[in-house]
Amino acid sequence: MHAAALPATGCLVVRDPRTSEADSRRFLDMMERYFCQDAEAKMADARPELHYQACSPSPAWPPEL
Repeated sequence: MHAAALPATGCLVVRDPRTSEADSRRFLDMMERYFCQDAEAKMADARPELHYQACSPSPAWPPEL
């Protein structure tokens, strides 16, 4: 079931006992702030030469050809 999680949902949860709850919360807060930015701000991080693996401004990006 776990192997199917990433392709099925686009999400994978990884637990590392070395990571504190505070560090985990800081990371989640940082990610939430990043993805709350408007698309224009996130486009600065888009890397088409990497097939948009570094940033996807919206679920529909890149547009279908």
